[in-house]
Amino acid sequence: MTDSSTITRFNCTRCGYSLAHRVIGERCSECGTRIDSIGPAWWNQRDLTRISRMALLASIPCYVLLLVPAVFVNEAQTSLSRSAFPTINTFLVLMPIQVIAQAVATWRFAIPELGDSRMRLLRVLAVVRISIFVAAALTVTVTSLAYDWNLSGLWDGPIGSQFGFMLLCGLYFFLPLCAVASDIILSRVLLALQRESQVTLSRWQTISGSIARILLWLVFPFILAPFVGWFFAPIIWTIAMGRCFGETRAMARCAQ
Repeated sequence: MTDSSTITRFNCTRCGYSLAHRVIGERCSECGTRIDSIGPAWWNQRDLTRISRMALLASIPCYVLLLVPAVFVNEAQTSLSRSAFPTINTFLVLMPIQVIAQAVATWRFAIPELGDSRMRLLRVLAVVRISIFVAAALTVTVTSLAYDWNLSGLWDGPIGSQFGFMLLCGLYFFLPLCAVASDIILSRVLLALQRESQVTLSRWQTISGSIARILLWLVFPFILAPFVGWFFAPIIWTIAMGRCFGETRAMARCAQ
């Protein structure tokens, strides 16, 4: 494998037969389809530029979000008695930026040239990503209110306790599971684009992309591990998604 991204082959978009050394205007010798373009329908300068820009838009906030654990480590080293407000404030600022950027990029990925089913899937994933974030924020708010009500005696008893427990279960299990699952599906769509483009990426890009997709499957089990998992799961998650978007951008830039 080469050390740089290269375009190695082109296949017929209908039957998959190799069109190496063929030119536009000829017909596929296997199925007779006229060769009107090289590569998939989105193989044009406009769409490739859009994919490249949206991949960059989504990947940068992923890596910037790593400032959260960096701030946490710095606070822990300087003074253990300090409050966690700098870490929390950094998270509250950067997390919405990352979610919105990824949702916007995913929505903008959904161009008609990708096909109706894939376009609908990408738009659903964009809406799901925003919805999960909003649901998580509302769950935290309602859970805090329910806890305060129980402490003050305004909502005491089994009903209040059960409701608070259900909210915590949703926050801890269901919402992260949905978020991770949507990102795994998105990573598979991005991989399908890379394979459809028939661009062979560099050794580093190929290996790191494969590792990133494997790590996404480990994020949710890490989330369930108290303390250590809570710290490392977001780090793994953001790096993995950043690498997936980076792989897509490398593909689009090579294709351009």
